[in-house]
Amino acid sequence: MVLSVIIIVIIVLTSGDFKNKKNGFNRKFIDLHLKKIAILNIDDTARRISGISGNHIYMETNDPGLILQADLQLKAVKELRLPVKESEALSSLFFTFIDSPHVYIAGGNIPVIIQVNFYNDSTIYRNFSGKTFTCCAQIDPGSFVFRTYKNISGKWDQVFVKRDLLNGTAVEEKNISERKNDAGISTDGLLHYDNTSHRLIYVHYYNNSFICMDTDLNLIYKNHTIDTNETYTIAAGAHLAGKTSEYTNTNPVHDVNLESCVDNGMLYNNSNLIADNEDEKNFRKYSVIDTYSLLNSSYKGSFYIPADNDEKLTTFMIYKGQLFVLYPHRLVLYEIN
Repeated sequence: MVLSVIIIVIIVLTSGDFKNKKNGFNRKFIDLHLKKIAILNIDDTARRISGISGNHIYMETNDPGLILQADLQLKAVKELRLPVKESEALSSLFFTFIDSPHVYIAGGNIPVIIQVNFYNDSTIYRNFSGKTFTCCAQIDPGSFVFRTYKNISGKWDQVFVKRDLLNGTAVEEKNISERKNDAGISTDGLLHYDNTSHRLIYVHYYNNSFICMDTDLNLIYKNHTIDTNETYTIAAGAHLAGKTSEYTNTNPVHDVNLESCVDNGMLYNNSNLIADNEDEKNFRKYSVIDTYSLLNSSYKGSFYIPADNDEKLTTFMIYKGQLFVLYPHRLVLYEIN
């Protein structure tokens, strides 16, 4: 019992020290000022900004059949109920994309893309063969890129696959993803598509690397963020569950990168690591955003997004020089000066 308590204390202390210790890099802060121009109170059902289309911004909830719609001035919010067949498999893993007049719901455990028309509720289910996918990015109405499971020489990992749902074709990457033989747990991250540069970006959660691909899944470059954390901060292993193997993390989880988004040829990454030249009070109080050019992956500088009622951001999106930040209970619009 005493030994168990000691181990728990060590894990807690180690986890707390991870992001606040000296990390061997400095940040260059941009002379950028955020002016808060609108606040919209919302309940805690909103979990992610799904997209902006027309004069509205849309937010995903834990219910695949329910999205929140707000005007871009953040004067009001309303619920939109979609004619989607509820199921545990769909609700357990899904991603929502907005491309007016359609909303697309990507169900990772089925797998399926559900297309719903905002105006007449017409709904199309596009099921396709393949394994569960854990990440998804939309390139155009019929084309999506997934990070999906693949058995490679008896070991499970994840790879990128592009599917054209209109003609049924699929293209798989060629030796881009790192193979860790742990079902892709240690290499988990976020996948984005930038429609200005027409590039896909994959940002790892647990080390400082990110990957840039074209829309045919050809590698453009692999690079790293400004921090020096090249090794993965998570380890995963398999254990038997009946007759099958299940994978899980085997050490405390330390996120190197948190949320991220892309806009107009730029990557905006919410880092979880403090820089050597950074004030610890500021780092605890604000969310730090590091910016990179998608053209050549060069670091362009950093800025802070303030907390709201002592709560840091959930997700964020930059759109036409404005910054929309979703917090646990509010959506806030900032003007970028």
